[in-house]
Amino acid sequence: MNFKRYLGAALALCALVMASAAMAQTVPNAVAPQVNSVPTQAQCNGRLGSPCYQVAGVILTDGAVNRSGTIAAGGTAQDLMPANSARLGWEFQNQSQSDTCYIRSKGSLGTTVATADQNSLAIYPGQYFSPAHVTGYGLSIYCGLTGTPYYAREW
Repeated sequence: MNFKRYLGAALALCALVMASAAMAQTVPNAVAPQVNSVPTQAQCNGRLGSPCYQVAGVILTDGAVNRSGTIAAGGTAQDLMPANSARLGWEFQNQSQSDTCYIRSKGSLGTTVATADQNSLAIYPGQYFSPAHVTGYGLSIYCGLTGTPYYAREW
């Protein structure tokens, strides 16, 4: 009865999967991997990711600097990342199960700090964030509890 329709749909799905697999073999926007090196700004121009790759099943060496840690004193802003004019990107994950953290750029003077209000970016427990626009300014973090763990990297 509807066997031909189901067979046609199944064949179309198989064709789509095979086409997707063929496209996954090419990596049009990838930067060639180099051991322990960070791609240059020219190599990353127009690319997104950690750092700057759009890859289908290929892991590239990213040269990222680990900025992970825990909050030294809850309720007090602390440095998350120092100013870095060569920064191409960064990522952050709040690894707490209950504490909301806030991140804010320290600005051109390096004096602005994160606060638990609308002036800082709220990162809820378990949430991951990586901005599309990056500056070289330092970053400040504020979490309410001492010992709140977080994952952070910059490249």
